[in-house]
Amino acid sequence: NNNNFYFIHPSREIISVHRDADRVPAEISMARCLCDGCIINLREVSSYNSVLVCAQTTVLRRKPCPSDPNKFVVWKELMAVPVGCTCKKFFYLLVSQQKHYRCDFM
Repeated sequence: NNNNFYFIHPSREIISVHRDADRVPAEISMARCLCDGCIINLREVSSYNSVLVCAQTTVLRRKPCPSDPNKFVVWKELMAVPVGCTCKKFFYLLVSQQKHYRCDFM
């Protein structure tokens, strides 16, 4: 029965920590998909794509003031952070574009 299969969305808990001294928080952990396809019934199936799931978060940016480098101008900025992966049905028209399912940050 086709209704009895299950999906595993492979992503690493912490792939890398992105560091930016001019951002608060200065370190943000980012997920990355482990597979190109999806794990279905314990094997990778290439008719599905693993795609990043991103969450928008607000960060603070800063840059030194031109008149006083010991002071900073600070502003809010939205940032898309990859938090995991999910499965997406593969369409053959998207073969050349499958690596474009990325967060705008990356």
